[in-house]
Amino acid sequence: MKRFVILTMATLALTACEGQKPSETRATTVTKSTDIDGVKTHAALKLSAYGMRTPLGQNPNTGAYVTVENTGKTDDRLVSASCTCAARTELHTMSMADGQMSMSAVPEGFEIKAGEKLVLAPGGNHIMLFDLTTRPADGATQKVTLVFEKAGEVTIDMPVSMTPAAPAAH
Repeated sequence: MKRFVILTMATLALTACEGQKPSETRATTVTKSTDIDGVKTHAALKLSAYGMRTPLGQNPNTGAYVTVENTGKTDDRLVSASCTCAARTELHTMSMADGQMSMSAVPEGFEIKAGEKLVLAPGGNHIMLFDLTTRPADGATQKVTLVFEKAGEVTIDMPVSMTPAAPAAH
């Protein structure tokens, strides 16, 4: 009799649960970055050819470079960069006027259209690191954080070198 009651209760419990839908779970999207063979992927962005120039002599400033390819379907914008090795960073552009090369800040950042690339390289657009708090040594790496309007923050371990990247195309 006891066995009959247990089997009956188990059958009733299973029958009662049969009509219920399984609890819904909501997937949470987390943007992960991957770094394979010097190419860092973050959201729809591929970052490559990144590096920082070894500061020359006692110069308190240096430059950093990266190529950003937007493989997505919407435009994005590099809005800022930072590094613990510098008191201040700015996004910069280079221009020629009357045979003189000049550098100026780009506070609005650089747009990266869908399907296109942004090249930050010596002699062209670049990241300027001012008032170095530590001197990046040749052969070392420095963590540089890039902030994108849509893709958010991504940190790169930039190798430091006297020849960090190819010159920008003019």
